[in-house]
Amino acid sequence: MAAELELLPVPSPIGGFRFWQVSSVDGLATWWKLVCKANRRPSGVVTHGARCYARMSLEPDSAMRCYLGWLGNEPVSTACVVLGAGVAELYGVATLPGSRGQGIGAAMP
Repeated sequence: MAAELELLPVPSPIGGFRFWQVSSVDGLATWWKLVCKANRRPSGVVTHGARCYARMSLEPDSAMRCYLGWLGNEPVSTACVVLGAGVAELYGVATLPGSRGQGIGAAMP
């Protein structure tokens, strides 16, 4: 799916929600744990996934950027953006079941 970003609706602010780019291997491990939990996947992929993504997303000029969304002090959502050829691709959008239905996934980058 492709869309002109300027034409997409801006999500309403969600009280206490914020997101930021993952910048460490520990952050990637948290990202992967959340993806596994939100999608009911085995947690055995966390270490391998964090290692693989570290090679692709932690360099300052990397085209891949992973984000964690927080509600209060708890990580509740994930997203990954890959930039290239003038296109931004969005992957790995996941929200924990207890935090769904609030527009958190739509608020992720």
